[in-house]
Amino acid sequence: MEEIHDSTHTERLLYGKHMIAALAHDVGKMGHLRPGGDGRYVKDDHAAASARALGAWATECGGEDAALALRSVIDAVRNHHRATSGPDPLLRCLKKADTAAREEEFSGERKNPRMHVSADKADTEPPEWLIRNIPRILNDHVGPAINVEALGKKPFARAISSTNGVVYVCPHYLFDGVREHMEKENVADMRFFDSSRAAELRAKLLVTNSLKSRGWVGEGVGEGYYASFWNYAYEGKKVTRGGFWIPVFAEAFGAGLSELEKRKGARLRRITSVSPCLARGKKK
Repeated sequence: MEEIHDSTHTERLLYGKHMIAALAHDVGKMGHLRPGGDGRYVKDDHAAASARALGAWATECGGEDAALALRSVIDAVRNHHRATSGPDPLLRCLKKADTAAREEEFSGERKNPRMHVSADKADTEPPEWLIRNIPRILNDHVGPAINVEALGKKPFARAISSTNGVVYVCPHYLFDGVREHMEKENVADMRFFDSSRAAELRAKLLVTNSLKSRGWVGEGVGEGYYASFWNYAYEGKKVTRGGFWIPVFAEAFGAGLSELEKRKGARLRRITSVSPCLARGKKK
């Protein structure tokens, strides 16, 4: 019985540590916790900021003993974006979960993704600063990612070009680029930083509509939608709803289509025949 008790106690401790690591690993992205005091987001620094915040909270709530007990959690949070090969199971689990969540976000593979946004027409008009800067955002943030394998599973890349003259762009990755641009240029538009789901959807619609205002979005994304699902063939086999993308004309990017196609590795060259995923409707 004593062995069972010890085993259960250890399991609960480990579960608690995993939960704390999961909840705290990205708090350093919050403006008031960012290093430098100016609230600017630096991608490589947020893990260290998260670890410092967690250590301070542990000390404040439970003293030095609590901070010492959570040392492995604090270290895992600090190192979850670093290339480490140690045997720490907590760090390994956190890195695996963080990578999986990021790939899911960028690929659009969510259980119940919402594409349509219910909003007044005034709320769907993109701001002038976004219309003016969307070419720069596309080329600085999305351009380098086109046909570059960064995901561990299909569709492998966050933006994929096609010989039909279209680049299929992950809307979540583009939205991330918009917010990074805003922080870098000190653009104040809180619609793009509201954490509520409805506000985020409206902000993503503004991004897509800024592309539409320049005539850069191809067919497949209807009015009130910021992206759509796409089918494609991989090694000759159809993958249904395999991509969640905005179809952006290649002319929006500085590089020519032939140059973009040359970037493709073996796996991306196997993706062919991209087509919209059309709803069948209900059978009567």
